[in-house]
Amino acid sequence: MSDGAVLPCVVLDTGIVLAAAFNPVGVAMQTVRCMERGEIRVVMSNRLRAEYEAILAHPAHQTRFAHITGEYVALQLDRLDNHAERVPNPPIVVPYPRDVNDEPIVNLLIAANADFLVTLDKDMIALPDYPPFAERMPRIQILRPGAFLTEMERRRE
Repeated sequence: MSDGAVLPCVVLDTGIVLAAAFNPVGVAMQTVRCMERGEIRVVMSNRLRAEYEAILAHPAHQTRFAHITGEYVALQLDRLDNHAERVPNPPIVVPYPRDVNDEPIVNLLIAANADFLVTLDKDMIALPDYPPFAERMPRIQILRPGAFLTEMERRRE
């Protein structure tokens, strides 16, 4: 997108970062590659970055997947650190009682005025049905990675 167009602002849920690490050729990694190619502007808060690190470095993943080594985790985090925009942790202005653990992402979406959330989480996919969020973010698209890639392809046409 070198034509000066404004890049879509995207937040990647932790499940997407983890799925990308598990399957380096899957749709989640293809979503991460959109960030690397400069097709999207990914934002992450300091808290979300810490969550990425905690989930990627979880010992169970290194036991289950031989390629998930400390070095591989560091490479994935470097990818995010080098291509995503880090922003301060936003205040909680919209609580999310359906899953309070998702409140930091809900409020990051609002603070960043995000265009997209890419997620596999059913609670996050239901977010547009939550009036306090929907009133603040009526145009956000919350998509699974395959649907997100389809949308990016449509925008390229």
